[in-house]
Amino acid sequence: MTAEHPPRPPIPMAPPVDGPVVMERVDAAALTEGPMDSVGAVAHYVDAGRTAAAEAAARGATLLAVDGQTEVTWTPGGDAGPLRTLRLSGDAVCAVAVGVAIGAGEHGLRFLADGTLGHAAAAIGVGVEPALAPYVSSG
Repeated sequence: MTAEHPPRPPIPMAPPVDGPVVMERVDAAALTEGPMDSVGAVAHYVDAGRTAAAEAAARGATLLAVDGQTEVTWTPGGDAGPLRTLRLSGDAVCAVAVGVAIGAGEHGLRFLADGTLGHAAAAIGVGVEPALAPYVSSG
């Protein structure tokens, strides 16, 4: 962390939503409109995904997944943290998907990590917010 980018407080996760499974898929590419070439742009796209998750929760979704493609991968213990890896990749679609994953937990929804984008979003999302882990399931 630097003085320019101090650590932010954790995003609280809501208690899991009970009831029948209502799955909604979010088209991550549809929420991107330009390059992701700065820390601010990463935050913008992650927030767009969090907003999409909030909107899905308001519609009654209980399980979220993402559609799209990425080549981004991240595993704990490397030289770069999850958000730095995301920023350096320039992949706005993956940043939106990470926001959807974090937003799912934020609203008590499950996140289905299916496909390369879903798996990348889950790994980075949990790297950013470890409390998200119990909300993620593999598909």
